[in-house]
Amino acid sequence: MTKYLILAFFIPLFSLGQSNLKVTYKSSISINLDTLKGPSDFKKSFEKAINKCELLDFNLSINSKDNISVFNRNDLVDSSITKLDLNIISLIIDSDGKFFTSKGKLIHDYYLIDKNLKVEIEDKINWSLVNEKKSIGNYECLKAVGKVHYGKHKGETIEAWYAPSIPLSFGPKMYYGLPGLILEIKEKNNIIYADKIEFLNKDIRIRTPKRDQLISEKKADSILVIMNKKAKNYFKH
Repeated sequence: MTKYLILAFFIPLFSLGQSNLKVTYKSSISINLDTLKGPSDFKKSFEKAINKCELLDFNLSINSKDNISVFNRNDLVDSSITKLDLNIISLIIDSDGKFFTSKGKLIHDYYLIDKNLKVEIEDKINWSLVNEKKSIGNYECLKAVGKVHYGKHKGETIEAWYAPSIPLSFGPKMYYGLPGLILEIKEKNNIIYADKIEFLNKDIRIRTPKRDQLISEKKADSILVIMNKKAKNYFKH
């Protein structure tokens, strides 16, 4: 059972002009290994990686003044986590690279093999607000549901819990656009939850990719198709 722990500096009134935020998230994967096809060693590798998932930290840095955020995995990784573990975890939770949210737009900056892509995602999640509440740490949260609009799990239904008392419309990965900070996301095989919140009275500098570096999601998909064809031809010969 996942333990949800929110560590926060309590402030009676959140001031957009005074505080920036750093939120640490963790991920809890829940997947039925019996549904996986492949040899027993393959399933054992998945099981080992899944059990190590909660050793990873993911950071969301928010500059509230400039209305910008960036989400990425912490580079400091527990020594027990192997490269294979990271690859398996990334495959399941789709968290490679950096996710920038700036002025209501999402940018995904990641590597596809050795090629760096900076993808501007035009689609947004159409959230439906639900009249349900629950407490996460010190925060009363409200529920919203929507469909994944980008990535490997596009089209899947997700559940979000956000804190209206922190009126910033940011969250982990590609999830944003709610009237409060997203503290928990429930995906098909994964839950991303806030583990620590830090309110900072110092500047957080976030450098978003330059405009002329951006490509469309359609262009990124075409690059993937070309690279897959090259890989198939390589292995044929």
